[in-house]
Amino acid sequence: PWENATGSEADATRLIGDLERVCIEEGLTLGRSEIAATHALADPADPTASAPEHARYDANARTIILDSTQPAPEQPVALLRALCEHLGYDSAPRDDTERKIRRAAAESAKYAIASLYGLAAEDQTFPYLVELADDEKAIGRVAAETHRRVKALLVHLDPLMRAKARSEGERKSKVAAAHG
Repeated sequence: PWENATGSEADATRLIGDLERVCIEEGLTLGRSEIAATHALADPADPTASAPEHARYDANARTIILDSTQPAPEQPVALLRALCEHLGYDSAPRDDTERKIRRAAAESAKYAIASLYGLAAEDQTFPYLVELADDEKAIGRVAAETHRRVKALLVHLDPLMRAKARSEGERKSKVAAAHG
């Protein structure tokens, strides 16, 4: 469904609509409000410390708040980042390395999906990867986590993958019913 995507305003509108549907399917509440454009700069030498937060994910409330003050073409990428964070969340990070791995994976998945729609999203992806570049094990975990998030989003976004996932789920239900 993305073969003609060029990053146009129509592509951004389509992505936000698709992501709103993903929020519903994931049981998330999506709200819009004015939120602070950036979080506090913890370390001026750290390029990831001033990452824009144009959407905030609250795992406990299962809510994403999208900054309504952002231009319309930027909102789907912000929402996509928050969804990628949600898809990788199972518990709080154990340490700073795990936090960096999760953020790098969320940013990388955001970049991959936004690229399908022709939208630019690399602004925060590469600084997170650079932070982990010397740790081969961490980079391997980033790759695995990125794959998991992209696959989860594509199951929601791609009609062929949705159909395949639905038929696989039906097959598993039939097998369980036959053995249960």
